[in-house]
Amino acid sequence: MAENTGKSSMLGHPSTILRLCNRAGVLFEDADIDRVTGGRGITKQKMDGVPEPEEDRRAQGRRRRPQVEEEQASGAMDLSQMQRTIEEMSQQYMRAQEQQQEQYLRQQEQYLKAQEQQEHWQQQMMEKQENFQLKMLDQQREFQAKILEGQREQSANFQESFNRLSL
Repeated sequence: MAENTGKSSMLGHPSTILRLCNRAGVLFEDADIDRVTGGRGITKQKMDGVPEPEEDRRAQGRRRRPQVEEEQASGAMDLSQMQRTIEEMSQQYMRAQEQQQEQYLRQQEQYLKAQEQQEHWQQQMMEKQENFQLKMLDQQREFQAKILEGQREQSANFQESFNRLSL
């Protein structure tokens, strides 16, 4: 846990600290960054990305508590720098959220426009179908009227022929 004198400046998430250290280029003892060995503090040299001489590393392994505490005290992480980094990450996250929301709204607008166009097209098709049906009805009426007129003429001709015959 990294902390400052005030309670409001505590960072208790190792994954966040590890990510910030990786971003800053801190050198770890092992190539396996998933498990950092205990007893070796984060030094100013590690924060700056300067490799320690091999002798210092071996000697550091032999040294015990007093030396480790001294290194940790002299090379303690700058919490204000870490807080700034966390704030930047938070701002980046907020910007990404805003961009996603804007993209969602644009997609929703496009969807609504497409739906409106589809409704307009459907209305046009319905009007065309209605006009077609009206024309068909008119043609059907004309056809029926012609058939009725033809039947009347036939009936009149038949009646006239019948009347002639009866005379």
